[in-house]
Formats: sequence, structure tokens, C-alpha cells
Amino acid sequence: PAPPIQGRMHVTRALMEAGDGFMAEAVKATGEFATFEPENDPEGWHDFGAVEIRGETVFWKIDLYEADSDFRYGAEAPDNPATTVRVLTIMLARDW
Repeated sequence: PAPPIQGRMHVTRALMEAGDGFMAEAVKATGEFATFEPENDPEGWHDFGAVEIRGETVFWKIDLYEADSDFRYGAEAPDNPATTVRVLTIMLARDW
């Protein structure tokens, strides 16, 4: 079997404070996002998306870091799960 993908998820304070299950809905919608098309994913990296939750736009972004760099350096070999950590950030579009 392939080695597990190392990763973390971060959410912005505004998303945490949205209340009433909003953050859970945003995380679920992010995980279900699969609408990658040339218009919204021109490089084909599948590393950014936007979802609508209760009329509010939520962005998500995946960044790739060296596993031992304390998230200071981009991954030199992003296709190597042994040396790469993926960081998923979910935020309200207005936080951008």
C-alpha cells in the first residue's frame, strides 16, 4: 500500500466563529468538492476551490510544504508523500 499522505487542516477564526454548525458544513462541502474544470483549475492542480454555504462563499486552498521545515519551505518533491505535508486552509472569502 502507498504511504499515508501527511496533512493538516486550518480554518480561519471567522469560520470558527460563524456558529450554528457553519464550520462543519464548510468542511463537509470542501471534502465533497469535485468540480474541477479548466475555468476554475487551469493548471490542473486541484489545490483551490470555492463552495457556497448558506449564501456565503467559502474558499479552500491546499499548500505543500517540506515535512521537516516547520511549514517555512515549499515541498521540493510534492509528489513524494514521505517528504511532503499538505496543509488545507478553509476560510470565508471575505477573509481573503
